[in-house]
Amino acid sequence: MEPSLNKQSQVNVKKTRSTSRFLWSFMWMVLFTALSFYLVAYPHFTFTTTFWIILGAAVIQVFLQLYTFMHLDEKGNIMPIIFIVLGLFIGVISVVGIILM
Repeated sequence: MEPSLNKQSQVNVKKTRSTSRFLWSFMWMVLFTALSFYLVAYPHFTFTTTFWIILGAAVIQVFLQLYTFMHLDEKGNIMPIIFIVLGLFIGVISVVGIILM
């Protein structure tokens, strides 16, 4: 019994991502990096203000990278999300432990 050659297998084709989404995300990351370099090179603010602006830009970049380039917005990606959250939890505990030593 040979499979019929006339039958075509149905393949679920994922909706292709437009490259503009990746380009916009990459552009925002480059702008946040340029902002950080600018704040360090030309200090207009106090150290504390500069620190919090750079930290905020870094957090935004992390979420952009995870969301866009790690495809965490797609269905069925619960395991990577669980491991990333677990890693963040262990990292925060480690940092707090080192600070309190």
